[in-house]
Amino acid sequence: MSGETVINLDEANTIITLNPASQLPTKLSSDNFPTWRAQLLTLLRGLDFLKFLDGTHPAPTADAPVADHRRWYRQDQLLLHSILASMSPGVAPYVSAATNSRQAWMTRYGTTPNKGQV
Repeated sequence: MSGETVINLDEANTIITLNPASQLPTKLSSDNFPTWRAQLLTLLRGLDFLKFLDGTHPAPTADAPVADHRRWYRQDQLLLHSILASMSPGVAPYVSAATNSRQAWMTRYGTTPNKGQV
C-alpha cells in the first residue's frame, strides 16, 4: 500500500452539504454575473450537482420510494440555500419565491446552465 486512504461513498445515499461563505465567496450583484456564474458552475460540476440545475436530475417520480424523494428534496434544498446565500441582498429577492434549485436558476436566468462553458 502506498499509504493512501480510499473512501467509498454510496453516492445514492449521501447528502453533501455546501458552505457558501467559503465555497462561493463572491456574492452575485448587478455587475459581476460572469464571475459569480463561473464560481458557482465550477463548484456544481465538481460536486456533480449541475444536473439539478439543467434538469437532468429531476425529482423522483410519484411511484418512487419515499426515501428517494426525501434524499432528492434534502439535497436540492441545500443547493437552493447555497444559491440564495451566494446572492447579494439586492439580487436575492428575484429568486426568493423559488421552491427548488432549478426553479431559482430558471427564474433568474431563463436558461439552463451551459455545461461546456464557465
